[in-house]
Amino acid sequence: MPGLLWLEWERCSKGYSICEPVPDFFDIGKDREVDEGDCFLKQNSKKTVNYRPMEKFPGLFMEFAHTEQTPAGVQRFANRHGLLWKLFEEMDGQDPVPIHQWCRYIRQMENAVELWEKQRESGNIGDLIQVFSEQTELSVVMTTEVRVQADICLRPVDDPMRAALYLRPRSLHGAMWAQLMEAMADNAQLRRCAQCPSWIVYGSGTGRRESAKFCSSACRRAAWKAEKESRK
Repeated sequence: MPGLLWLEWERCSKGYSICEPVPDFFDIGKDREVDEGDCFLKQNSKKTVNYRPMEKFPGLFMEFAHTEQTPAGVQRFANRHGLLWKLFEEMDGQDPVPIHQWCRYIRQMENAVELWEKQRESGNIGDLIQVFSEQTELSVVMTTEVRVQADICLRPVDDPMRAALYLRPRSLHGAMWAQLMEAMADNAQLRRCAQCPSWIVYGSGTGRRESAKFCSSACRRAAWKAEKESRK
């Protein structure tokens, strides 16, 4: 059964670079060193690639939660998946979210995932369900407000007399939070791919055996090739 979430997103075809912000007027002449956290991401090209992250990466929220909270870690995530929000043309390809804010968002997801895993181990996620159902801004789980905004939409299916109902988040950031809640509702089992940063959902009804180790045949072949090379 396909997931309820649907999102078309884009990432820069040539990735993103870490760039320093333009010095503030009041910093000029003070010899203030720019902190790494003040840096931004900038598109290396105006050409983008469109994809559907919720379909391609069913455990994307887990990858985000485990992203290294450094400029390099943020850059690697963006190169794979794009920015958290779409850019406006007047921003000239520069991400309006500074690196330190990216790291804060990563910690928010990390805290929520840790709480979910802890309560799953205890056999009762009731407290976490209450947080997500009663706190509009999810402020109990996170340190700052997060709003998951999504549109309800219909998409055509093979039958001309039927349509599929979807929730379409308005940003990649919101989509990952919605994906986490969907995983909670399904009591999803996830593990990291043995070859790449992606996380896979496995078990009954997912199309993946419980013994699955790789997210794709490409990763399986890459692992086999690496093992073969190591034996030489």
